[in-house]
Amino acid sequence: MPSNPTSALDLHLSWVPGTSDQVRFQHLGRTFTVYLRDVQRANAHSLGALYLTGRVALRITREHHAQLTGRLAHTVTGVLSTASADPGSPAEPISPDQRPPGSPSDDSFSERPAGDPDLIQ
Repeated sequence: MPSNPTSALDLHLSWVPGTSDQVRFQHLGRTFTVYLRDVQRANAHSLGALYLTGRVALRITREHHAQLTGRLAHTVTGVLSTASADPGSPAEPISPDQRPPGSPSDDSFSERPAGDPDLIQ
């Protein structure tokens, strides 16, 4: 049975060192950096833990998660891994023959700007 695309999931955010407006999170072995202003939150107090401890878990929709890992991400680092359609499941490395065209063929970290046509969303 397919999952509900509007169901909620937890997003674990932490500050990007040296910034006061950017946060990062991990998904499928990659680290995504987004502007804090682009992250939807339930209320003004949702980010209290982020300011106090440097980390916070927010409940967001799968649709918003797709936006954060797609058009709203301004940097993406790491090597793409596959997992089930559930963003909360553990990621496993993919073999070089499963990588999309234009992807790095080795397992070294690379940095790509958002909007890269080879970026899998």
